[in-house]
Amino acid sequence: ADPSNNHLDVLKQLEKYKDKDIKIFAPLSYGDEDYAKEVIAKGKELFGDKFVPLIEFMPFEKYLEFLGSIDIAIFAHKRQQAFGNTISLLGMGKKVYIDRTSTLNGVFEDYNIKVFDVAKIDLSLIDDETKESNINSVKLNFSKKSLIKSLNYWIN
Repeated sequence: ADPSNNHLDVLKQLEKYKDKDIKIFAPLSYGDEDYAKEVIAKGKELFGDKFVPLIEFMPFEKYLEFLGSIDIAIFAHKRQQAFGNTISLLGMGKKVYIDRTSTLNGVFEDYNIKVFDVAKIDLSLIDDETKESNINSVKLNFSKKSLIKSLNYWIN
């Protein structure tokens, strides 16, 4: 729950889909409580029960299960954050939108991982070829095996 995450801008972009069969989840379990209340109020105003604020922490396994249940993730912050969540979602084959000015774009380009521009949000799902390519790249470059290989390189 931080204004730099640009929740309100994303909600405005998504408003054109308010009559579609969607559900919007907004993790707001920590950060600025007043801002969280503002996001919740706007989300409920625009989307009613289709807007679901997540205001309680989830156990890690339950959170991973939650991530696995969504189709599209939107990270509209301009600074580098949520890398773990982003990699987890990409490794699950989810469509991920990020801000083009985020430094994470360069990381994903380096590893041939396709992410989408938060300025051009649509509700289409990720195509199978991109999905498989992203999953394979995450497995290859961000797995326990690749971490051990990298650590061994720097230690030896």
